[in-house]
Amino acid sequence: MEASNFNTGILKALRKEAGLYQKDLAQQLGVSRETVLHIEKGKPASLRSLELSLLQRWFRVCSEKASPLTKKHFALAICEYFSIASELELEL
Repeated sequence: MEASNFNTGILKALRKEAGLYQKDLAQQLGVSRETVLHIEKGKPASLRSLELSLLQRWFRVCSEKASPLTKKHFALAICEYFSIASELELEL
């Protein structure tokens, strides 16, 4: 996994489309607001600590209000970051 290749902007976009503040999302994820802030800003130490389970929870919390395009970009970014092949990639 190469943290510098991860587009953290998609995480922020998903959170904002869901109408959540960093504090609200952090509470639902069980992490600190600072952790959400550092992840969204692409801090290397925070990115290296990302786990698929945290990103899955991030998506579940935010996905109801997010646009289909943002959800697709999120899924592609996660698949690329974790080197996971996805059916979404085949559609592109």
